[in-house]
Amino acid sequence: LALISHSVIGNMASTMLLVIAILVVGATQGLIAGLVAAAIAFLAFSFFMAEPVFRLSLSSGDDVAPLVAFHIAAIIAGVLS
Repeated sequence: LALISHSVIGNMASTMLLVIAILVVGATQGLIAGLVAAAIAFLAFSFFMAEPVFRLSLSSGDDVAPLVAFHIAAIIAGVLS
């Protein structure tokens, strides 16, 4: 849903949808599943939303922020579940 609606709602809102998905997976399935969801979400973010699009790369420090945020969300949800 976040990847499809990216062009309509923007980068920040799409990222928030990915964080919500990570939180749901982490809260319902546990820490390991949350971390896997965070890694998949980051790869999807990097490939579909971050510039250059359709390329996996960490070209700037701004590209690392979603990686850290996704994994922090996964850890918090996984530990609290």
